[in-house]
Amino acid sequence: EAAILRANEVELPAKQAANEIVCGKRLSEALETGDEAVMRAALRTGRTFGAEHLDIFHRVQDEQQRLYKGMLSERLQEQLKAAAATHDFQGLAAVFQVARRHAIGTLAVRT
Repeated sequence: EAAILRANEVELPAKQAANEIVCGKRLSEALETGDEAVMRAALRTGRTFGAEHLDIFHRVQDEQQRLYKGMLSERLQEQLKAAAATHDFQGLAAVFQVARRHAIGTLAVRT
């Protein structure tokens, strides 16, 4: 990894191959953790080094998005309950906007 960073301005086929190997390994390890934040960091590294074309990049991206939407849905559900309990119409509107922006359509308040 250090050698790749030192050769930052150099464009060589061997450097690109090394980038793909390092990024692929980092992405695979991130996928194995099941941690959304680790996957997000690995995806950022992959984008920096031009690894968006790798199959593992897309698998990690899909899983990271699935995890992110799940976490966001839980947080929005909590905010929805709090806004409904206090009749906070601005809070309800904010939850609605975020849910709509992220295509989350399964929020409901149970009374």
